[in-house]
Amino acid sequence: GPGAAGEPILSELPWKGGECVVAAPDAVRLPGDEWLVSAGMHLCAVEEVSASVARFLGWDAPIPPEVLAVQLKELAVMHGQAVPLNALHESTTERPEIPDVAKNAVREIYRRFAELEAAEAPESGHRPLHAARHTLRGAPCVLVGREFVAAEQVAVTTDVDCSPLLHALPEDLLADETMFRALGVRAEFDGADYVLALSRLAVAAGGAELEEDQVSLAGKLAKEAAQFELTQEAKRGMFLPNSSKKMVRAEDLVYDDAPWLSSSMNNVQFLSAEVSNEVGAAP
Repeated sequence: GPGAAGEPILSELPWKGGECVVAAPDAVRLPGDEWLVSAGMHLCAVEEVSASVARFLGWDAPIPPEVLAVQLKELAVMHGQAVPLNALHESTTERPEIPDVAKNAVREIYRRFAELEAAEAPESGHRPLHAARHTLRGAPCVLVGREFVAAEQVAVTTDVDCSPLLHALPEDLLADETMFRALGVRAEFDGADYVLALSRLAVAAGGAELEEDQVSLAGKLAKEAAQFELTQEAKRGMFLPNSSKKMVRAEDLVYDDAPWLSSSMNNVQFLSAEVSNEVGAAP
């Protein structure tokens, strides 16, 4: 097989790693494809080969979507920043921009995903991005501003701003809505998405008191969740803020519908006033 380079070409590139190796042709691409394959395939140590050799070795064939997915996932890890739950706690220095070369690579991966999705007739039943969706499940991969977020945390249509836990698909990506939907982006969020976002907020808080903006966010998420017929399991597992601004299981909370009495009651956890009546009274 052909020799493959062992050292990263650029520090901004994710890298499959390892020493210079001899690899099978189907595990290698030419250096011109480095921004699309470097995390999942080896790069040929030879810069250029003839068209006939490239065709013989399969190096002119489309890059498999699962390889593109690995690259996208690793680019997001390298260049994305974890979304904070409270921007007030961030340093005043602005987050670094994602390098243009990395953003261009991400957009090219999106373009290739869209081509693959568009080329397949819906009635065929074949899902060309199935393997890519599996690779990207739960992983940051959708570029929203200066962040990458998981496809499951993005919807094409959103009525309420629940960032940084749930996001609208950015306008500049809407043209590829069908492709993003194939990767797991929601048409719109449902009750389970809001319940899961409340759980993520609870995990991030780690039992500590929430800041005011986080309590407000929890209230918005809870109000949206209450618009749906939730399963009993979802209701039992839902986390909501109590009157002490801590996230606890909803089943352990009491709706405070008589404040003039509640102040004298001990050993009772009341729902935060930020959570609206319709949520507190939901069956």
